Amino acid sequence: MPARHHAAARRGARTAVQLDARLPTVAIVGRPNVGKSALFNRILGERLAVVHQQSGVTRDRIEQVAEWGRSRFRLVDTAGLLDAASAGSAAGLAEAVRKQALAAIGLADLLILVVDVQTGITPLDEAVAELLRRSGKRVLLAVNKVDEMLHEPAALEFHALGLDPLCPVSALHGLGVAELLDEVVSRLGAEAGIPEAADAVEPALPVQVAVVGRPNVGKSSLVNALLDKPRVVVDAAPGTTRDAIDVPLVIERDGVPRRYLLIDTAGLRHTTKIDEPVEYYSTRRSGQSIQRADLVVIVIDAAAGPTRQDQRIGRLVADAHRGCILALNKSDLVADDVQRRDLDREVAAQLGFLGYAPRLHLSALTGDNVEALLDQIDRVAGELEREVPTAELNRVLAAALARYTPPLAWTGGQSRSSTGRYRQRPRQPKLFYASQVGIRPPRFRLFVNDARGFGPHYRLYLERQLRQAFGFAGAPIGLQLRSRQAPD
Repeated sequence: MPARHHAAARRGARTAVQLDARLPTVAIVGRPNVGKSALFNRILGERLAVVHQQSGVTRDRIEQVAEWGRSRFRLVDTAGLLDAASAGSAAGLAEAVRKQALAAIGLADLLILVVDVQTGITPLDEAVAELLRRSGKRVLLAVNKVDEMLHEPAALEFHALGLDPLCPVSALHGLGVAELLDEVVSRLGAEAGIPEAADAVEPALPVQVAVVGRPNVGKSSLVNALLDKPRVVVDAAPGTTRDAIDVPLVIERDGVPRRYLLIDTAGLRHTTKIDEPVEYYSTRRSGQSIQRADLVVIVIDAAAGPTRQDQRIGRLVADAHRGCILALNKSDLVADDVQRRDLDREVAAQLGFLGYAPRLHLSALTGDNVEALLDQIDRVAGELEREVPTAELNRVLAAALARYTPPLAWTGGQSRSSTGRYRQRPRQPKLFYASQVGIRPPRFRLFVNDARGFGPHYRLYLERQLRQAFGFAGAPIGLQLRSRQAPD
């Protein structure tokens, strides 16, 4: 089947889904810098959204499942809503951010409008309140930054917005948040039928796929292309993405749906070039996303070629022992086959330690080979979960040792010579038995006479033999060697 027809056949086989679609959605909205992300983190009990006093830090919508008492709901943090006058020179980015916030409002069952008691009612607050009234959605008014009793009378002034009930809160100190959540559950419980946590059936865990790379290599564009919809904000300016954005995805193959969680991350720069606190926290979120992912797609700018920073990012992935795919984006700018071959050689030379990772030329802008990346994600996810029969594993390893016997190792005990002196006795490394002990990634335990006799180079040889026999494309292999007895 030609590639274009294959892509068309696959295009209807994937769907972007909402995070636990059985639950009602509560969206936190408001103008910039009123504390929406701080309230989001306070309700969830952990720092998931980047919070800083700088205005407009949040740009994408972030979704997580929140629990209060025995009730659960989807909680969405949105970017601050701006008007055209406030956007200034960044009008294009502001419009993309606004579309994401409006999409969250459209999907929500309940809205929490956050305002700032310390600045009072602003014209933008009034505009946002009017927008929410026109939406016809249920709205709770959270008057934030009520940190002291003297602020409570000022909070009552927000009744002028015409939204009830009014809930004074302090996201920073947690004051009033419990009362706000009681109101949320009360509003949603009877009508939306919030399922209780004790009765909810947890689905199988999805394969978590982190999309990482340097700033402005097209990570968010690639996520949108994978979803076939504009889910995350894209702009030509580097550093547009600041949070790690989780987006569920279902890929259906042969009638069997497979669940994934795409994680769009902020661009990773070298730590010496980070001079803004917001970028520092965004970089930390990206590093944490690699740690929690099962599979990492490293996006490399094909037009610029691999850089030292791409090497550092690759090392982070290799050290985290995660599945990996190298996505050479913007390949539409490298149309010459000779240039592509040169690029492949350069990537292989600089990222040789990720030799197990498949490479793919694609363009998020034109959609070229994006469907092939979905195939690769599906394939590598399967390799991460591959289980090898114990008999087959031992047969392959025994043949590998017979083909290339490990050298004698001077790790054994001591024997007495004819002169009465003690000398070290060499020992032939031996493998007694092997078994698989884990997946995501595949891990194997080898029982040997002395693990010190199997050096790094020989372990790489055994890994190559396992790949030759069983595949494991894109999946790192963990070899745990256990000595049958404690060394002398």
